[in-house]
Amino acid sequence: MIYDLPLVVTNGADTDPSGPLFDRLKQVLGDREVVVRRGNFDAFATERFADAVAATGRRKLLLSGLMTEGCVLQTAMSGLDRGYDVHVVVDAVAGETREIHDAAVQRLVQVGAVPVTWLSVASELQGTYENLATVEGFTGLMAEHSPTLGMYLQHYSTLQSGGAVAA
Repeated sequence: MIYDLPLVVTNGADTDPSGPLFDRLKQVLGDREVVVRRGNFDAFATERFADAVAATGRRKLLLSGLMTEGCVLQTAMSGLDRGYDVHVVVDAVAGETREIHDAAVQRLVQVGAVPVTWLSVASELQGTYENLATVEGFTGLMAEHSPTLGMYLQHYSTLQSGGAVAA
């Protein structure tokens, strides 16, 4: 993980409609613990999840998930009720349709959650290209997930190394 943030991961049981965890996500998480929920949409209803979040000592949550209108909305509202400052990474969640996702985001805003994007979060954490401890990871994220910014960074890197840039 680039920014050394605490990460609490939850999912339904492999036999639940929300399980099993996606293979790609399993690869990224490695051996990190996944708190298994049994049927509840609100992750805070699972004591192990609530305890794990509290153990981070953080009051600001970055939340993402599979269904904006389901588990994400329910968990965000519960987090707000518990006094957390909840930020939902709206481009790292999905709804059944775009309209449903947008309606859920509107509801999240109405109850006090803050919509953010993955790029705005990464940019806030990075702060500057001069933060050398994390700049390689940051630019790697850009190259992998932001085609426009990735091309710009490749172009900039070529210019910095004295290479020629094709017109």
